[in-house]
Amino acid sequence: LAIRAYYKANPPEIELPDYWSALDKDTTDMTSDEKREAALMGLSTGPSFDQLMDEAKFHYVVKREPLRASSEAWTRVNGSGEIPEELKAWVGAGPKQVEEVETKSEAASVSA
Repeated sequence: LAIRAYYKANPPEIELPDYWSALDKDTTDMTSDEKREAALMGLSTGPSFDQLMDEAKFHYVVKREPLRASSEAWTRVNGSGEIPEELKAWVGAGPKQVEEVETKSEAASVSA
């Protein structure tokens, strides 16, 4: 009872850490500086796994010929001796056919 009366007469001053307000904030509302501070204090401010997976669905594909057939290393190996047929077939094969994937801006314009 005496302890309760003491703290009632002399309430303690509790100083919360700077990142305390970030605990209740949504990370989308945070500025980049606030996100850095929260990340330094150990709070998760990065994208969630679901957001990463959604981002991974949209990517750019650069169509180009494989470098292996025209490389100097392949010309040296080709002239040096026996080469397994599997390796020759792999080097001689063209690029895999890639299906067209729409970009985020195309997907947004279609759904809008």
